Amino acid sequence: MKGKLSKIIIVLVVILLIIVLLVKTKNDNRDNILDFKEPSNITMSIKDNSLTESQATVIITDNTGNDNTYSISFRLDKKVNNKWEKLKVINSDYGFNEIGYKVDENNKLELVQNWEHIYGKLDKGDYRLVKSILNSNKKVYFSTEFTIK
Repeated sequence: MKGKLSKIIIVLVVILLIIVLLVKTKNDNRDNILDFKEPSNITMSIKDNSLTESQATVIITDNTGNDNTYSISFRLDKKVNNKWEKLKVINSDYGFNEIGYKVDENNKLELVQNWEHIYGKLDKGDYRLVKSILNSNKKVYFSTEFTIK
């Protein structure tokens, strides 16, 4: 009886691991989208004099009229041979505080985006910072491009 129970537990653990890996892969792929259509009513720009090799302050302007919530999370892409590629993470032991931020009465929100601990200091090149919001249970991606000289 004990042998049969042990085999059932092992099978259940294996099935659970497979499910976890499938869900993680699906979520990872969702955030790896490189080609997306920018929403026309949400824009993001780099605040003047805030860009360094380590961070930037972004200004999000949301004219949707919706009660959207934004987080500090982001990813960086680099333009290589005229195509966007997800920038390689140098420290996979990171996380974001998932505090929800709203635009102000002028439909604007400023967020400091520090990437040094995730990607290191950026080399010269063209980059984009990509953020997302959840809109009707679908992620909507938007970005701003910048150049490190």
